[in-house]
Amino acid sequence: MLNEIGSVDNIPDFIEGVKNGKRKMSGFGHRVYKNYDPRAKVIRKLAEEVFSIVGRDPLIELGPDGAGAPCGL
Repeated sequence: MLNEIGSVDNIPDFIEGVKNGKRKMSGFGHRVYKNYDPRAKVIRKLAEEVFSIVGRDPLIELGPDGAGAPCGL
């Protein structure tokens, strides 16, 4: 990243550019899945394997996308 900035003295300007949307800093942010998170299939399979061994806990339920959330949230 320093090559992109040029010198240490330019870091404050670079950070300001990132904050106001004029520059991008790699490694920050994440993809937003609009329909389905493909990782959910793997998480659901693993969770079902764990539940088959240790049993289900009524405080933990899997949502339709495979993500777990405490009941009531």
